[in-house]
Amino acid sequence: MNPYPSVIPTDDLIFSSLKSSIFKAYFEQLGPVARELREKVECWGIILVYKEMFLGFDTLYKIGEKKFSDEVTSFANLPPENVFIIDLLKWDQIVNAISQGGFTLVELLKDVRENNSNPQRTHGSFKKLEDFNQSHKMDLSYLRQELDALDIKN
Repeated sequence: MNPYPSVIPTDDLIFSSLKSSIFKAYFEQLGPVARELREKVECWGIILVYKEMFLGFDTLYKIGEKKFSDEVTSFANLPPENVFIIDLLKWDQIVNAISQGGFTLVELLKDVRENNSNPQRTHGSFKKLEDFNQSHKMDLSYLRQELDALDIKN
C-alpha cells in the first residue's frame, strides 16, 4: 500500500492504492476462477504480499464490493472469509510447517477462518502456526536449492 492511504486510510484512498493488486486478485482473478469450479467445492484464496498488512480481507472486501458493483461481488464457493492476505515471511513459515507434517494447508486455513470469526480474539489468527513454530526449527533449505538453480552471477 502506498504511504498516503496508510496514514489516512479512507475507503477511496485504500481502493485507489490496491485496485490493481489485492482487489484485482479477488474480484477479477480468484472469484471468476472459483465460479468456474463446481459450486459445491469450497475454495480458498491466498494473496501473497511482500510485507504484513494490518487490514484483513473482510475489511477490504467491504471497500471493494462498493467499487465492483457491476461485477459479481459474491462468489458462493469463495466467500471473503476464505481469502487470506499473507506476507512472504508467514508464507515461508506455512510451507515449512506443512513440509514438516505439522498440518495441511486446508487445516490451517480452516483454523484461521474459525479464529477470525470469533470476535473475542483480536489477534492470534495463525495460532496453530505460531504454536508449531515455537516447537520446531524453521528449515528453508529448499530456497537455497532454488536460488542455486537460478545461477545468479554477482
